[in-house]
Amino acid sequence: MPNVAITFLGTGPSGRIPRPDCSRPSCRDARKPGSRSKRLQQSLMMRSGGTAILFDVSLDVVGQLKNVKRLDAVFISHPHSDAYGGLPYLAQAIGHMGIDRLPVYAAAATWKRHHEDHPSAEVDEHVFQIGTDIPVGPFTIRSFRVLHTPDPATHPTAGFAISVGGRRIVLISDVKSIPPHSYRTIGHPDLLIMDCALYDLAFPNHVNFAEALAIVRRIGPQRTLLTQIGVTWPPYNEVRRIARRSGVDLAYDGLIV
Repeated sequence: MPNVAITFLGTGPSGRIPRPDCSRPSCRDARKPGSRSKRLQQSLMMRSGGTAILFDVSLDVVGQLKNVKRLDAVFISHPHSDAYGGLPYLAQAIGHMGIDRLPVYAAAATWKRHHEDHPSAEVDEHVFQIGTDIPVGPFTIRSFRVLHTPDPATHPTAGFAISVGGRRIVLISDVKSIPPHSYRTIGHPDLLIMDCALYDLAFPNHVNFAEALAIVRRIGPQRTLLTQIGVTWPPYNEVRRIARRSGVDLAYDGLIV
């Protein structure tokens, strides 16, 4: 059974942490040297058997990939800048890897937004259809629908169910709710990685901690890591104890599992 390594290149919101002029406890803590409250935009990489896949290309992509030596594919979850805004800089970010063509998979609506925002950016575009399997080396990636924005037709959002080496990993990078039919694809994974942008505030596009826990209980994963942690959360060291008492854990930039 091949080993699987997941590297969290960024675990923060679209505005990153700390934000300029932000005086929240999370921002104050993030300014301290070595603080795990400091977060770039959400992105992660999975590696197994010599194959590496990047999920979401944030505006921080050049710095996030500077020490990465290989990539084989990219998957984009939805048409927001923190997920696809780094595509114009992808060639620069992978220039040191000696890669000629890097396939990038996204929904058709995401490519439409990308062309509108970045008409001159050249990317090896591939369209995924929800519910179909895409093999990449030892990985099989199946997308499923999640609800993130009030207009899912123009801003569709996908989660990813990843099978590799007998393990099942589910990644949900942005979510407010999950349609009932998507739970059949999700199943009961070994690892769930899920958006939890808010701590105790209600917001129409993202779950807060209580809402995330309700989804986690319904999915029933063996392990859960919350990501895309926003500024409304307390500092990492404080809130991690709260999260672990609830049976989940918080990811941080640079974490490898």
